[in-house]
Amino acid sequence: MDVVFSPSGVTIMDEEGSVLAYQLRGGVNLALTAQLEIYSGLRWRQTDDMQVAASLFPAEFELAADSLLAEIATRWQF
Repeated sequence: MDVVFSPSGVTIMDEEGSVLAYQLRGGVNLALTAQLEIYSGLRWRQTDDMQVAASLFPAEFELAADSLLAEIATRWQF
């Protein structure tokens, strides 16, 4: 994870690090015809917390990424 925070050109945070990321995914296919199907699914992603120190003032921040994505697609088989 690369964290850069520079409002108005003043660098407050600029740090790199690695954290564990994981996801859980599930979905359903629905066949409409022999060639056409619709897919619908959910995907949940999350990372462990990352500690980031500010370079302009004495402070530490804890960052994490968490997302839930919904997918809908059509598939055509030739």
